[in-house]
Amino acid sequence: LEAIGTVSWVLMARFWLFENEMMAVIFAFPATMFNLATFFYAERSIVSMVAVAGFNSWVFMDVLWMLGDITGDPIFILMSQTVSWILMILIIAAFFVSRNNRELSLTILRSFRKFRI
Repeated sequence: LEAIGTVSWVLMARFWLFENEMMAVIFAFPATMFNLATFFYAERSIVSMVAVAGFNSWVFMDVLWMLGDITGDPIFILMSQTVSWILMILIIAAFFVSRNNRELSLTILRSFRKFRI
């Protein structure tokens, strides 16, 4: 599921970059849904859950930003900016809830396995 979510996210961003708005919006749905699904099988630790929430926030931020760019509706940009603050709070929280930076680093590195497609 992670790989499908990541590929969908990358394709969404690519279509958005090349101004193929319809395909970007189509790929926004699987990017969001498959990345949300990572909550179901992620390690059940606070650090892991915060890291997964952070990665999902990143996807949501991109989707909302894209929708704001495509529609011209400022509410999507405002929501994207809000999610970007949530993302920063989650990153900071991950450092505070981890017992040490090594634990956090290992969790983040494991979470980035999704980028090995």
